Amino acid sequence: MTKRIILGAVAILMVIAAAYAAFFIAPEERTMGLIQRIFYFHVASAWAGFTAFFLCFLGNLLYVWKRDQKYDWLSVSGAEVGLAFTTVVLITGPIWAHPVWGIWWTWDARLTSTFVLWLVAHPAPSAGHHGRPGLRARPHDEVRLFLFRAGHACPDALPGR
Repeated sequence: MTKRIILGAVAILMVIAAAYAAFFIAPEERTMGLIQRIFYFHVASAWAGFTAFFLCFLGNLLYVWKRDQKYDWLSVSGAEVGLAFTTVVLITGPIWAHPVWGIWWTWDARLTSTFVLWLVAHPAPSAGHHGRPGLRARPHDEVRLFLFRAGHACPDALPGR
C-alpha cells in the first residue's frame, strides 16, 4: 500500500513539474507563439490514449483466446484510460487548430479516425452485465478489437498518397 502511495505521489509531482516546465521554462515558439504550448499536453495525451487502446486490444485478444477474466479487465481499463486521453486530444486539438489553421476542425482522415475511435470507445468500458463475470466481454469483443484498428488507421500509408 505504501509503495502505491509513494508511486502515486511521485507521478503527481512529475506531472506538476512537467506542467510548470511547459508553461514557464520552455521558450516561446517563433511562428505560433504561446498556442504552441498546448502541444505539450496534446501530443502526450495522444500517445497515452493510443497506448491505452493498444492495451485494450491486447487484453481483448488475450481474453478471446484464453477466456481469463484478468484480460477482460485489462481491456476495459485500457478502453477507459484511452477514452479519457482521447477526449483531451479532441479538446486540445481544435483549440490549437483555430488560431493556426483558421478553422476548428478539418475532416482529415487522421482526425476523423481519432474521432471515430472516441465514438466507438464509449460503450466499451460500460458494456456489461454488472457483476456477472464473463458476460461483459462477449458482446463487445469485436468492438474493443476494432478500437485499435480504428485509432491506428494510417491514411499516409495508402497507395497514391
